[in-house]
Amino acid sequence: MAKTKDRPSINDQTLALRRAGAFALLNGFGVVKIAGPDAASFLQARSTNDVLALTDGSGESNSLLDRTGHLQAYFSLHLIEEAFIAIIDSASVPRFIEELERFHIREEFKIADSSSEWVAIAVQGPLSRKILRIAIENFPEDMLEYDIRKTQFWRRDCLIARRSITGEEGYIILVLLRDADPILKELRRVGSEHGFVELSSEALDLAQLEAGLPRFNVDIGPEDLLTDTGPQEETVSYTKGCYVGQEVVARIKTYSAPRKALVGLEFSEDILEPPPFGADCQRNGERIGSLKSSFWSPTLRKVIALAYLAREHRTPGDLLELEIAGKNYKASPALLPFYKAKSAQERARSLYEKGLSEFASGDENQAIAMLSEALEFNPAYLDCCESLGVMLSRRGELDEAIALMKRLAELDASSVMAHTNLSIFYMQQGNKDAAEEEKAIAMSLQMAKIAAQARSEMQQEEDDRIRIEDIRHRMGMFREVLGIDNEDQLANYGLGNLHVEVGEHAEAVPLLEKAIALKPSHTVAYLALGTAYEGLRDTENAIATYKLGITVASNRGDMQPLKKMQARLASLTV
Repeated sequence: MAKTKDRPSINDQTLALRRAGAFALLNGFGVVKIAGPDAASFLQARSTNDVLALTDGSGESNSLLDRTGHLQAYFSLHLIEEAFIAIIDSASVPRFIEELERFHIREEFKIADSSSEWVAIAVQGPLSRKILRIAIENFPEDMLEYDIRKTQFWRRDCLIARRSITGEEGYIILVLLRDADPILKELRRVGSEHGFVELSSEALDLAQLEAGLPRFNVDIGPEDLLTDTGPQEETVSYTKGCYVGQEVVARIKTYSAPRKALVGLEFSEDILEPPPFGADCQRNGERIGSLKSSFWSPTLRKVIALAYLAREHRTPGDLLELEIAGKNYKASPALLPFYKAKSAQERARSLYEKGLSEFASGDENQAIAMLSEALEFNPAYLDCCESLGVMLSRRGELDEAIALMKRLAELDASSVMAHTNLSIFYMQQGNKDAAEEEKAIAMSLQMAKIAAQARSEMQQEEDDRIRIEDIRHRMGMFREVLGIDNEDQLANYGLGNLHVEVGEHAEAVPLLEKAIALKPSHTVAYLALGTAYEGLRDTENAIATYKLGITVASNRGDMQPLKKMQARLASLTV
């Protein structure tokens, strides 16, 4: 795609997002506030996730269904100062409020569309925290996905929610309408200094597709059962009790598999143009599904798409010869997301290991630069603090080295090395009294650590003994059942799985094979059997079991065992 005068191409924007980061004005997002004494209990009974489990400052992915299980709204829900904030695509706001009010009878709460008061700005990417530390004094480093905080963004009141809408670590900042322009101006200025770009709406759509995030009213919508879509994996609590549409969701999960499901499609490398949105997917003259969003992915360097496919045609990795809009294509179903970014901790670990390698090869300057960058990704990285402090001390930068050791001691009050190094560094500065004090603290901590380790080992032995006793007791119960009915499928699986837990893989195999023979659709049994074969170092049978289990799980839509088996299979076929 050609580069415009003012902005890089969509592909270049996406690659910049993956490399450093990006920000975007989210014109398509709305904000709804639900507040009052009965708000929590009402939302608990109306929405699919566990609202009562939220605490102040936390959040979750959530959805609304009708009585037939069809998706009416998809949103993130955040609790702050006894009010619920729903961040939702703006086109869904009227339906969202209408669906809530439909069941609002006597409950004491109010619903307000606050979209006109707030402007949503996304800051996404590997260096998003670096930008936010500049914009926000005392940036809240400990935020988990969907957490929300009140703070100030360049000294202007805002709400910041941790929410990835691109597959990268990301945040959505809600700023007052009057503050949007000056904040965007600051973001452009600071962002340009760190490789950040401003995403167009098209580039944001592409990034969302690479991250496997379907768009409401585009890829998923009111015509779809929740169980047919991707979001149900994180938006549904199966333990919280009743809600509107719960019976349909539970019945499909327990007794059947979705006839169709939203999956990823990766097209062969010779395909350069995405097929058209909404086109039917045909195989051997039979309609097997329909295409949704599709793009050329600069990150994966291939055409990718979301598509609804029938259960028999969605096994990951299978090569499908498809006819779409009169053209022939080769494509393979893929687990979502297509692209999964490294976490901040993973990026920090990679930089740390590269830095140590550079140090070992003699390039001290490069090593220090890499370790310093690692701490930007993970300021609480203990090993990195210690190693960087030692490197700086070697160069005579003792004040900086001491600051890092003090930081390490604050992060880990039991760190012996923090105080040992402080003692050495103070001695190098000629501060003998401080050096002796730190040496005494280090010795005291070392003695305490030895005692704690002894206690921990004793406790671990006791915990292991209790765990094994419990497993043996449950084994006995399953054996009693099998003594009455040797064909009991759950007892065969249960006993076999327990044998796997205690490492008795040879004993597990015949039980798990029988469990699968009795119920070929029991997906977790394939996972357990594959694990048993791995324990026996029978790689061939492990691979065959995982492949068969993946096909069964794909047909049933059992995503958790599917993902686990896919990961195990990948580890065996590298």
